[in-house]
Amino acid sequence: MSPDLRVSARLPHRPGKTLGAVLALLAMVAVLSFDSAKAAEPAKAAAPVTPPTPGKPVAKGKGKGKGKGKGGGTAAELTQLLQSKGSEVQECAVQHALDKGSNKVEISTHVTINGRGQVINVKTQVVLDKGEGDNVRDCIDKLIKSIPFPNSASPMITIERNWTIKSA
Repeated sequence: MSPDLRVSARLPHRPGKTLGAVLALLAMVAVLSFDSAKAAEPAKAAAPVTPPTPGKPVAKGKGKGKGKGKGGGTAAELTQLLQSKGSEVQECAVQHALDKGSNKVEISTHVTINGRGQVINVKTQVVLDKGEGDNVRDCIDKLIKSIPFPNSASPMITIERNWTIKSA
């Protein structure tokens, strides 16, 4: 004779409900991890997106075209700024050449400016009909380096300018 064993009562196995509960639990974990990952990202301001206008070329890149981006310092504007210093260039020529016996001073300058408006390189050539032009060149180089050039979208801009100053 075998002893009478009592088996504890178990609930009947319901595969459909167990699988559904496991899937629901996985979905909740996925949603919570997605939300916490999204909250951990730094907030970015969403810029309004406008569709391109038909017939106009679409600019590519990050605003690195001429006159766009960091500032409006295009080569033409920087050249105009250098030309506006013509009276001060003339003062250099008069003080260091014409007052010392020269009749004609020819100045040509080649200036390289970076995107922050800083003068990187200045090459100035001075030709006098009499005497040496070193003092004129030094005066003009100092003048050009003191000009506050604006920022530009281009990483480097090179401008050139020529002046001829004659005594009357």
